[in-house]
Amino acid sequence: MLGVLLLSSCLEDENEQAFQKINPEIEAAKSWYESFDKEYQPAENARQSSKAKGKPDWSQSKIYRQADGKKVIEVRFNFEQIDIPSHLKTEELSKNSVLQTLLLYPKENGTYIPYFLVIYPDDPNFQFEQEDFHRGAYQSIPEEFSGVYRFYRWNGNFIGGWRIKNGVKTHRLKEFKSKTKSESSRISSGTLYCYVIETTWYTYTCFEGIGCTTPQEDGRDINGVECEYVLAPPSPMDPDTGGGGGGTPPSGNECEQPEGNILDVPVECEEEEIDLTKLSNCHQFLINELIGSSQAEFRVIFEKFSGSLPPPYNFNVKFQYGNCPNSSAGCTSPLLINNEAVINLNKSIISNSTDLSIARTVLHEMLHAYFLFLEDFPTENQDLNTLLNYYIAKYNIPSNINYNPIHHNLFVENMFLNDIALELRNFAEGLGYPTSVLSNNEFFIDMAWAGLTDTDVFNKLSISQKNRISNIYYSELNGTSSIGTIACN
Repeated sequence: MLGVLLLSSCLEDENEQAFQKINPEIEAAKSWYESFDKEYQPAENARQSSKAKGKPDWSQSKIYRQADGKKVIEVRFNFEQIDIPSHLKTEELSKNSVLQTLLLYPKENGTYIPYFLVIYPDDPNFQFEQEDFHRGAYQSIPEEFSGVYRFYRWNGNFIGGWRIKNGVKTHRLKEFKSKTKSESSRISSGTLYCYVIETTWYTYTCFEGIGCTTPQEDGRDINGVECEYVLAPPSPMDPDTGGGGGGTPPSGNECEQPEGNILDVPVECEEEEIDLTKLSNCHQFLINELIGSSQAEFRVIFEKFSGSLPPPYNFNVKFQYGNCPNSSAGCTSPLLINNEAVINLNKSIISNSTDLSIARTVLHEMLHAYFLFLEDFPTENQDLNTLLNYYIAKYNIPSNINYNPIHHNLFVENMFLNDIALELRNFAEGLGYPTSVLSNNEFFIDMAWAGLTDTDVFNKLSISQKNRISNIYYSELNGTSSIGTIACN
């Protein structure tokens, strides 16, 4: 049934004065954004289009909560250049025809998730005034407005949007993944309308408190295909389907972000930077279950690898199948490639492994990936980087890029061994393992030791302890007399 999607929100009390005096929350957001933008605007992977530059007008900012409870700071944004997709009705541009805002979602660690919103009216003569930003923009749609809301990541990637008719969302916009042709096709419940996106760029300059210069056309680009999914009118034999003429596309591969999810425009899972696309569905499922069950230290690590911003704000990692030295179950490339860590899973070695063995391998290799980034981006965690440098000085052999002795001794001597054991138990609990397994702390500690037998601490263990750890490891790796369940074979 076609549901009328109403965007509701509650402006916080302090918002009444947000335009008179910037409050402390907005001051904090301003300070973060200016530091963030200054450091990463020139980065190669920062914004895909060099034309997507500009600055926020912090004198026009407000704070409110979405209907789902998430806090949002919205700031009017003046791009130096703006784009008009040619399939939209807004072909003629005046300086106030397009409203652009910066959306900042606060995170618990004091940083923010930034998005851009660009609003295009159908009527090219429509003029956005300051009062439209006060009452409209993202937090509510003016009743008389018809046009398009388009949301973008900070790096310029199109996320999705809405088509609006008289203040009501009637369609959701999505990126069309196969960008080879433009067509409209009939499917079982509606029609998918797709358009080749030809973008016309305009340049203008805005001066705070004065206004903007007259926009000048500055070239055109062909940059993909955009689709609108429109539900079919209800069949007379199917009265429960409700009205037609608009709707929401199928959910597909969408997933909720824990922070920063745009209301009614879910971010797609495949946009996450933990790249699992080279793995089988079974291995992807296990790793996603592991990520979902993580707590404490590993939750922080997984979240660090789960965004789309450039390092050090987010780290990037890719999983793939590949051979590893010494017939190891997994290994991490010792060098970052284009600011991305690469983790190989040895498919032939893990073909009969249990779910717990595979999870242990992933946790171990994710730590390697994390420390590779800490070495290249020391400001991310200066205390941990200082500790890392100590182990580099102690165990590094000149001209040898084998970091295993460095990382492994650090893991064992600084509680990461216990972190791996804890996360393995959380993972087992999430998969429904019985209390008899979950209460076996020695088993999870022994599993965490796997891959760390080259360390000083391990060499001090008794022969019986070493044998027990080895037996547990190989039982789970080979799926023989194991506690875990053989997975993905």
